[in-house]
Amino acid sequence: MDTTITGQDLTEFVRRAEEAADAYVQGDMDRYLDRVHHADGFTLLPPYGGPPSRHQERAAELKFWRSPFRDGEARLEHVESHAWGDTPWCW
Repeated sequence: MDTTITGQDLTEFVRRAEEAADAYVQGDMDRYLDRVHHADGFTLLPPYGGPPSRHQERAAELKFWRSPFRDGEARLEHVESHAWGDTPWCW
């Protein structure tokens, strides 16, 4: 398996993350789930504090979730990236 991550790969990853964040704040879970992959055992830290929660099938949980957000927009600030050979590369 080729584990080399190119600048183009990174650009595509960031673009998809931006699209996913935008879809999330617009309440469009179908588009969000189309652009982001939650691994089994995904751990989520609540934005307002509290204990982390672990989800075995996050996509299934979100499929019918209704977001409290509507007509929002998101803009990600990409500060730094790290990649190494044993990191799974997926979206």
